[in-house]
Amino acid sequence: RRVAELHSKPQKKTEKKSKVPTHFDLSELPETELLFYKEPYKREFTADVLWKEGDYVVLDRTAFYPEGGGQPSDDGVLKSNGDKFEVLDVQKSGDVVLHKIDSENGVRTGEKVKGEINWEKRSAYMRHHTATHILLGALRSLLGDHVWQHGVQKGEESSRLDVSHHKRISEEKIQEIEKLANKIVFQDRKVNSLWMDRNEAEKKYGHSLYQGGVVPGRKIRIVDIEDWNAQACSGTHCTHNGEVGLIKIINRERIQDGVERLVFASGLPVLESLQEQEQRIKKSAETLRTSPDEIDKAVQKLFDQWKSAKKEVDNLRSRVADLKAEKLEKNSESFNNIQILAEKFEDGDSDELIQIGEILTNNNKNMVVILASGKTSANIIAMAGEKALEEGINCGEIASEAAKSIEGGGGGKPELGQGGGGNVEKLEEAIKMGVKICKKQASGDNNG
Repeated sequence: RRVAELHSKPQKKTEKKSKVPTHFDLSELPETELLFYKEPYKREFTADVLWKEGDYVVLDRTAFYPEGGGQPSDDGVLKSNGDKFEVLDVQKSGDVVLHKIDSENGVRTGEKVKGEINWEKRSAYMRHHTATHILLGALRSLLGDHVWQHGVQKGEESSRLDVSHHKRISEEKIQEIEKLANKIVFQDRKVNSLWMDRNEAEKKYGHSLYQGGVVPGRKIRIVDIEDWNAQACSGTHCTHNGEVGLIKIINRERIQDGVERLVFASGLPVLESLQEQEQRIKKSAETLRTSPDEIDKAVQKLFDQWKSAKKEVDNLRSRVADLKAEKLEKNSESFNNIQILAEKFEDGDSDELIQIGEILTNNNKNMVVILASGKTSANIIAMAGEKALEEGINCGEIASEAAKSIEGGGGGKPELGQGGGGNVEKLEEAIKMGVKICKKQASGDNNG
């Protein structure tokens, strides 16, 4: 199973719009009893339907967690009179929790229903939410109290934590953070969740409580990992952090100046990710005909062989370029105080054309070289020796004007210009145009 894909763009802090339809009048409904706080491991419950409109249902009590605090909502089913309805989304409006189901003609107001949570998903969220607090504690412990939560999003397979920090977090420091976070996990510390008077909470824990932002209300919910990290938080968490399992940071990136994004996983997703990596390593080892333990040596050997082969290829290309340049030089045309050489090749990339041009212009300082090649796309280069430049030659202009003939563009400096285009059939025309511009420059006629 894949870990969740990363989001590379920084999240703008904007006021989140409620998903609850604005025309709903919920003012007469009582506060929904939140079972997920009282009994976070409760998977099933019974409740009375207090209100229904369209595919939205309000119950007198619920174990379904509504979206909030970077944690997605629960899903699952509601059962009524032998029928089963999927719970697709859960949102909170004021003190009332709304459940969006997959039917507008299912449950009815006044009847009893049985709710069943998708426990696999909920438990993953609980582990990742608890892991977020553990990881943030490790970051602040090792990097300093200036580290502040900038954004967070929990997922089933991975979660992300954006934190403020003045520089990139090194690979060595990432490993230290992982080790400390997992050390805390292995200590299986108690995770206490309690409601406190705001002033008392701030006096006891300080304003670092508000890592996820200042929460409203005179009473706030505190999640306190024993002697490690305390935050004002409305999410669901494990009651002992040992349930989190192994924490692994799987990616990090700088999403904006002063903000580092860490993507991490905990529990079974870590094992699955490591197993995927192990399979890739084994497959690579088989391709390299070595063992997984020796793959680093095999890769280094292959890289060294590639470097050696590349050097040989470069030497051969250089020798070929020398031979081509020697053969071409006799085809140059004298014009005023310069020599002009214009040739078309059936193949060869820009690098090869430049290599030939360098040899020719180094051997003859009066030389102007206009070379072109192409099969599927057209390339053209213009190069000039030192004395040709003194005669007013501008290769950037030559390449630019010549490239128009092949329906492309180009430019460059006086000593080297390059161009390209899609019309290979007009390469001869482009070369002629290049020669024409070159002669005008050598004649002192730069006004067209």
